Amino acid sequence: MRILCTFKGRAPFLLAVSALSLGLGACVSSKPAYSPRQASGGGEVYNSKPGEISPLEQHMRARKMVDPSDTSNTHRYTYLAEDYEQRIEGDQVRYEEIEAALEAQGMVLPGRKPGDASSEQAQLPTRVAAAVIPPSKPVISGAVTPPVKPVSAPQGFVKSGSATTTRGAAITDVRIGQHPDKTRIVLDASANANFEYQMDEQKNVLVVKLHGVRWAAAEKRVFSSHPLLLAYLAKPLDDGGTLLAIKMKQPAKLLFKSILPPAAGKSFRIVFDVAPA
Repeated sequence: MRILCTFKGRAPFLLAVSALSLGLGACVSSKPAYSPRQASGGGEVYNSKPGEISPLEQHMRARKMVDPSDTSNTHRYTYLAEDYEQRIEGDQVRYEEIEAALEAQGMVLPGRKPGDASSEQAQLPTRVAAAVIPPSKPVISGAVTPPVKPVSAPQGFVKSGSATTTRGAAITDVRIGQHPDKTRIVLDASANANFEYQMDEQKNVLVVKLHGVRWAAAEKRVFSSHPLLLAYLAKPLDDGGTLLAIKMKQPAKLLFKSILPPAAGKSFRIVFDVAPA
């Protein structure tokens, strides 16, 4: 009886709370069963329908189904452009080395002014000379210093002694033959050709002047894998001929030179045999 009396005064309050709970439940149940989803990283909202998978979830599920072993590596062609630029840059350094060697002999290539090869060095600021250190006193010992071997000066151009160049003669190809004791350089000529040559053992350059002979082969070429030859560079002369410079990787000597007449279906051939010095 006491319990009933205790709750009797609170009955209106309990009824009010129950009514409020029922009202909130009705409001919640009246809302749709799905809510808008927003893709990460963007402001676009995608309203998915009940039971429908959003595009983001479809993408993530598809990524989980991909086996990493089935993916292909980066294709080789993506590196070709960069490799080509590096190769051209390296070749250009070698060609400039040949031109600098020719200028050191007092020969200026056509279309090139003297000192161009060292123009960048000429523009550099002059360094301040270091303090002069007095030489130390000579030390007397029983050892005998070997004499320094004199370096022979480069000889002038030597004429080939062949007949006059046939009008319209041209070099059509450059071929390299490797033998056990020498390297043969062959210039295929369309007709008889007169030439001069000079082997500079100081600069390791073989220079050939082809008077009245047009150059129809590749103007420059690098021999990266050859044991002796480094590169060659051909430039036109003012008389319509060609100046050819062949750079060696190490000191070399000229063993043989000649112009061979046509034989076995081949045209005239200018031949140079070189070997390590």
